[in-house]
Amino acid sequence: MLGERLCPRGWTTGAGTAVDFVGIESVGESNVMAGRSIGVRVGMTKRCVLMALGSVVLATPVRAQIDTSGLYTIPMAASRDKTDDVIRMLQAGKLPSGTDDAGETALHYAAQFGDIRMMQALLYYKASVDARDQFGDTPLHWAAQRGDTASMQMLLDAKATVDAPNKQGITPLMMAAKAGQLAAVRLLVKSGADPHRGDFTGRDSIGWAQGKPGILQLLRAAN
Repeated sequence: MLGERLCPRGWTTGAGTAVDFVGIESVGESNVMAGRSIGVRVGMTKRCVLMALGSVVLATPVRAQIDTSGLYTIPMAASRDKTDDVIRMLQAGKLPSGTDDAGETALHYAAQFGDIRMMQALLYYKASVDARDQFGDTPLHWAAQRGDTASMQMLLDAKATVDAPNKQGITPLMMAAKAGQLAAVRLLVKSGADPHRGDFTGRDSIGWAQGKPGILQLLRAAN
């Protein structure tokens, strides 16, 4: 079966070899993946990650030293793009969906940074995919505004609400249209986003895309 497989840092293969998250690589029945981050090849076993059809199976965690004072939180580590620290705290049992003073979760920061490795770990540990920050934005809003289709696809595969409105009624599609992110707009429309849905002023995604002819054409052609 063709799937997407990876091994994360701090987890072990069947042979007990600790490896890094190496990104996603599609593989077939050869059951082998490339350990690009550390320059090795790792034989895939059931204890490596298999991500296919939106499901993830993670391996046995390796114990790691972390700050147990409670002052260093997952959102704090995520805001600094400290992916290793986030993973270690998740392994230690800290909740994945806590917020910082700005109302941001670690998944919001992963989407802002485009940190796929962090996002994979958070989603495996059941981080809330539709968490809202102080403005009502979800991680998908942030990824769409950046045009980060890899992060967007991962969030959508995890059942993110494609037309989630923020506190102004603005959806990820509106954000992508306003930012001129054609690929993001295409992905959202393909995933079922409604280009005719309006924000709280009645302005739809076509209105948000004024001055961007390629996006306007795509939105007008959508059913």
